[in-house]
Amino acid sequence: MSFDVTQAETDLQNLFYLGEKPPIMWWDEFERRLTQAFVIINKKEKRQVYSDEMKLRILMKKVRADFLGNAKTTVQLKLIEVPVVFTYENAIQLFRNVVNTIYPKKPYSRPNTRRIMSEVGSVTNNVGSRSEGRGRGNWKRARLQGRGGRGRGRGRLTQRDSPTRPDSSYIVLKNGRRSEFHPDITYTPSDYHHMKRVDRDRLHALRQEKREKDAMRKQINELQSQVSIISQASSRMPNPLPPLPPLPSQIQGPEEQSTIATQSMGGSFSGRNNQLNRNRN
Repeated sequence: MSFDVTQAETDLQNLFYLGEKPPIMWWDEFERRLTQAFVIINKKEKRQVYSDEMKLRILMKKVRADFLGNAKTTVQLKLIEVPVVFTYENAIQLFRNVVNTIYPKKPYSRPNTRRIMSEVGSVTNNVGSRSEGRGRGNWKRARLQGRGGRGRGRGRLTQRDSPTRPDSSYIVLKNGRRSEFHPDITYTPSDYHHMKRVDRDRLHALRQEKREKDAMRKQINELQSQVSIISQASSRMPNPLPPLPPLPSQIQGPEEQSTIATQSMGGSFSGRNNQLNRNRN
């Protein structure tokens, strides 16, 4: 665990994405390590150390590829909005889509030694019962020649490899099988059991974050509906309240108020005396 924390802290400081440069760095590896670093730190501290907005700003500093400039501008505009509803997962999905658009042919992945050895053994022995069908299309030949193999190759998983969600990614389980990763996916007990601890922790964190975002979005919608109802009710009132009179530009002191009151009283008494004198005459 201490090694994981040290690696997470190192990634938060020194991990950057400058473009597709395998085997040094590529997008899937960058996304996995950065997201994993946030999960490990939160688990160690037993609280949410990095809020979603903080993760967004850290992600913006670490993405330095020139071809992602327009996508970074879009994220910066989303960060200006109040409230900020654009999430870290939304930004990851946006960057991932741009990378997959520019580099659609062969996303880099770590070489699988077991798979290479299985392919060599399958060609050498040419026996379906011993072949595990891990190469492209070998599963069909294995099923015809022998027991059918286990079909772990890309030919066997062609349909399952197609993502069910546009913002999902893939993880490798403990048994070596690839599995689609997304917080909305309901995993079987077997897949969840073979999932690595780091991936399980990340899954729990993403699901908790999604629940909090949904609750916040629901509260915002309720407040907006209440404000709309109040605005409509006030506009339908037959006699709206008159506006308040404007405040005086200068507040008079006590002496000035006393002088003005005396002058006004004196003026009223002199006016009455003049009226009496005219009546007598």
